[in-house]
Amino acid sequence: MKIHRIRKVGMVLLAVAVLSGCAGLRGLSQSGASDRAPIDSQVAVSMLEYLRQLQDMPPQELRRQRNVLNVIDRTPTTRLQLAMLLGESSAPADLAQARNLLEEVLASEDAGAAGLHPLARLLLNLTQERQRLETMNEKLTTQLKDSQRKVDVLQEKLNAMADIEHSIPVRPASGKIVPRSTK
Repeated sequence: MKIHRIRKVGMVLLAVAVLSGCAGLRGLSQSGASDRAPIDSQVAVSMLEYLRQLQDMPPQELRRQRNVLNVIDRTPTTRLQLAMLLGESSAPADLAQARNLLEEVLASEDAGAAGLHPLARLLLNLTQERQRLETMNEKLTTQLKDSQRKVDVLQEKLNAMADIEHSIPVRPASGKIVPRSTK
């Protein structure tokens, strides 16, 4: 449920970055303040559409798509697509591979890669955040299991003490021992 929400937020952030960030990036490039290339709107829209399609694909289709992307030539665009596809997986190894692919796109000086850098940077940030959250989730799950084990041990001790208490005979004021009734 939370991962689905994170993906939706990621899509919204991606759309906002693409739609509003392009103009800002062009302004920076023109003023000489940055040498980053603006993202091509047509490429951005097609990548966003591809990401949306990935989210709707059944697992078998995702596997088929992954096989296709692994076979074809590794251009910056196919690397970005493969990173998006791997981001749909819940396996930590797939997220690490997606992160590596996004870093390769960002490190590439290919003319086609320069226009993908803003999108790759955003996806890399989202991937890194997802990895951080999954690591935190694993730690918290481990802590929860440890705490539950401790609670179980303490409950067993408490039950044993209650059993001992119930087995101790009650001494009346007269000094005669009367067994305690069990409840």
